[in-house]
Amino acid sequence: MLATFCQFVPGIRLSGVEGLEFSATTREEQGYLRLVITGKLADDLPGAIEQYARLSAMTYPLGHKRILVDARAMESRLSIPDTFEFVGLTCPEEPDVFRRAVIERPEHVHVARFFESLLRQRGRVYRVFFDEAEALAWLFSDEP
Repeated sequence: MLATFCQFVPGIRLSGVEGLEFSATTREEQGYLRLVITGKLADDLPGAIEQYARLSAMTYPLGHKRILVDARAMESRLSIPDTFEFVGLTCPEEPDVFRRAVIERPEHVHVARFFESLLRQRGRVYRVFFDEAEALAWLFSDEP
């Protein structure tokens, strides 16, 4: 099973998930985990939830509290209504022990900021950036 495999192997690559044309690679860096996502994000809610579940199975068990997500090579995003529903289905309102900085493309600013706002309202420590150096500086800061 892929999720079981992912739990124990850092630096793995996830790809070819039944009709979902995306891949993800993890790399352990000094003090954080780098997750690079490329390809097409599912444009429907069930597909996006499946991708999220697989990415979670790939990253959380590695034990890093700081995660840098590079989403600049992702080709698409969910719509605003689907983003709202996605967060409602996948992110319960509770404090989070993880600190996530996400590097996004400027053309996705509206949905990225909306997603960030929803997650932060639910207790997540999550910020969107368009510059990697700024994302890393925040990741290691005490700034909320």
